[in-house]
Amino acid sequence: MTYQPLRLDTTAWHNVVGQVIEAVGHNGFPEMLMQAIAEIVPYDSSLIVEFQKDSAPIVLYDHIVSSERELFENVWLKGGYLFGPYYNAFLQDIPDGFYSLKQVARDTFTKSEYYKMYFRHVGQSDMCSYVAWRSPSQCISLCIARAHFNDRFSSQELNNLRKIERVVRSAMLKHWQKASRGKKASTFHSQLLNRASVFGQYLLSDREYEVLHYVLRGQSTKSIANKIGVTPDTVRAHQKHTYRKFGVRSQGELFSLFFTHLAVNDPT
Repeated sequence: MTYQPLRLDTTAWHNVVGQVIEAVGHNGFPEMLMQAIAEIVPYDSSLIVEFQKDSAPIVLYDHIVSSERELFENVWLKGGYLFGPYYNAFLQDIPDGFYSLKQVARDTFTKSEYYKMYFRHVGQSDMCSYVAWRSPSQCISLCIARAHFNDRFSSQELNNLRKIERVVRSAMLKHWQKASRGKKASTFHSQLLNRASVFGQYLLSDREYEVLHYVLRGQSTKSIANKIGVTPDTVRAHQKHTYRKFGVRSQGELFSLFFTHLAVNDPT
């Protein structure tokens, strides 16, 4: 049967919204909300997380396809989130709203090691997210993604998703009114940041260390040069010295070494 999305001006769509409202406060709410979104735009995987300052993300609901699950659990949940575009948008206090990947990812995203090591291998072609702030330090993020064998979200699809933003945000905030108890997630996050901060600290010069951590956050050579007031060639020279000191030959090998260094106890 051919997929036929619901029009937002139909009785059928308003009935779906009514079902979402009725599900608030009940165990089946996440599934009902995701089903409602699927009625207007198809997607392959979904994730609802609670972002808190000073804590690892807390998963509230997920529908992750089997081909993505291992990488999601072993890379994203165990530190990869630090480099994710939506987590970093949260850290920058992005306002309530609906955001396509293009709106939050840097221009160099497809060249970043996070993209090469996680996003590309997890098999996603596109994603978008609703952001709902619950307090100045907490927000709920609902993300949907398309698999690599499907087209990216079209302009019309993104427009339709944006039109239901208020419904999605309000329903999520009503259902998840209180913050999750994330002591383990907070401890894990603190350990993760501590381990990240000392990577290369005792091996590199101060400038090499500074450049390394900009690189790990996905900054381009030109961007790093502008930030620290040197030429791009100088940045590249620092990177070469860093590779030599770590005994690696590429940025990918360095990023892999960094993830091995990050390994701490599982937050769950």
